[in-house]
Amino acid sequence: AEERLSRQKMQRGFPFAAVRAVLELGDIEPGDVDQVALGGQYGRTPMRLLNQTFSKRRPGKGPQEWPARLSRHYENRVAGLPLLREMEARAGRLAVKFRLKSLGIPGRTPVVPVEHHTAHAASAASLFQQDACLVAIDGYGDGLSATSWHKNKDGIKLTASRRYVHSVAVTYGAVCQTLGFKEGDEGKVTALAAHGDPMALIHWFRELLSAPSLGPLSRRQAKYLSGYAPAEVAAGMQTAMEEQVLRLLQEVVPTGVKELGLAGGLFANVTLNRKLAAMFSKADVRVYPAMGDDGLSAGAACYLVLKTEGAVPHFPGPFLGKEPDTRHLAENAAHRLLRVRCDPEQHGAAATVLANGGTVALVRGREEFGPRALGNRSLLFQATDPHLADRVQTMLSRNPVMPFAPVCRDIDVPKLVDGDVPAPGRSDFGLDLMTFAVKLKEEVSRQFPVATHVDGTARLHAVTQGTSPLLYDLLDAYSRATGNALLINTSFNLHGDPIVHDTPDALDTFVRAGVDCMLLGPYLVSRAT
Repeated sequence: AEERLSRQKMQRGFPFAAVRAVLELGDIEPGDVDQVALGGQYGRTPMRLLNQTFSKRRPGKGPQEWPARLSRHYENRVAGLPLLREMEARAGRLAVKFRLKSLGIPGRTPVVPVEHHTAHAASAASLFQQDACLVAIDGYGDGLSATSWHKNKDGIKLTASRRYVHSVAVTYGAVCQTLGFKEGDEGKVTALAAHGDPMALIHWFRELLSAPSLGPLSRRQAKYLSGYAPAEVAAGMQTAMEEQVLRLLQEVVPTGVKELGLAGGLFANVTLNRKLAAMFSKADVRVYPAMGDDGLSAGAACYLVLKTEGAVPHFPGPFLGKEPDTRHLAENAAHRLLRVRCDPEQHGAAATVLANGGTVALVRGREEFGPRALGNRSLLFQATDPHLADRVQTMLSRNPVMPFAPVCRDIDVPKLVDGDVPAPGRSDFGLDLMTFAVKLKEEVSRQFPVATHVDGTARLHAVTQGTSPLLYDLLDAYSRATGNALLINTSFNLHGDPIVHDTPDALDTFVRAGVDCMLLGPYLVSRAT
């Protein structure tokens, strides 16, 4: 995501830095690019033509503000007018070609737009090697808000769709804004919902979601919600949304499905995903790790590979970014009064700090793709001490409504979780990408209060030795030292900043947050004594 490189949260505009980074990661010269896959077909031309202005615009409050309404209506109306949309799409492709040319990619290189939901579906398809049912639900894209697909050896085929005027995700975003949160803060609504009684507003939200809407909320409706407690509003919205999505999947997902792939921004909602995992309890349910629109890039590329080579490439795992550059670490650390040493037993040293109530940052290996830190750009601390959790909330300037998420070894999942897991037949139980909430056993909730939300659930991250060897060994060493199977794993960034990307970001965040030690590449960083 461009934001990791620009250091501007939710960076808009053409991703100049990300394109350069992808070419560098792939060791590809710009002139050797055969095709460019573009996520989304219609309605983006004004923003592509006015890229300089658009890229400087900071994220808004959400779908209630007038620029978001105008953009949404324009994009989706254009998508429904065949003649106009082709002309508009052609102008948009020319604008993209112009930006690519400035990066050295020749103007003759084909730019191939892929429909928004097709790209989401292709990203989910890459999670499976066999046949699967795929569902994509998000705010909107190319005139649609929800689609279902069937994947087989011949590709992916659309089986059902829902227009953008039925977008439950846009309404969810509008409620997020009405509650005073900003664009991208929908997770705070999900967390707040656990504190409220959904019955106060459930009938109102059911009626709201049952009718097509271009709004999504009128001033009268927003004013009506202001008369209720924020937790009641969040709970009513969350419950009504879950009901509608569960009903939709009951209609479009075949009975006895074995593989179910989910993509689209709505599936960042881990509470919803927990309900889906329970509904399809015998299936392998997977959520693409970059479930939002940042995943359109990979999805569009997957679809283009499908069309040219006959198969969707299999997802290689979430660690797709660059490794931290530590070549100048010593001099960068010296003027910050930090001590750096190479430690072959990093996991043991980190486990000792954690056992003593300290905080440990992990910045090593390839960067995660998507919004979750999965151990390569993470901050770890004990799950047993609420006072330590309060201190970390302050360190990171984090909103206290957001619960912390725990991490454990895959072998520990059965003794921690009560009830269904997303993928009962897999060694990681489908919890490798931190995309599901699960119900913790009562005794586990009592032992690890920091890891448990008020409703007894946790967004558990289970790691295997094969995918995350250092984090697995660290958890193993911590368990042997303390007898505790859980640690807290939160993203390593101050609230409002993107997750750290490279060494300078890591050192700055380490100093500003007051973290105790950091594993940065092969080095252990601490404060000079």
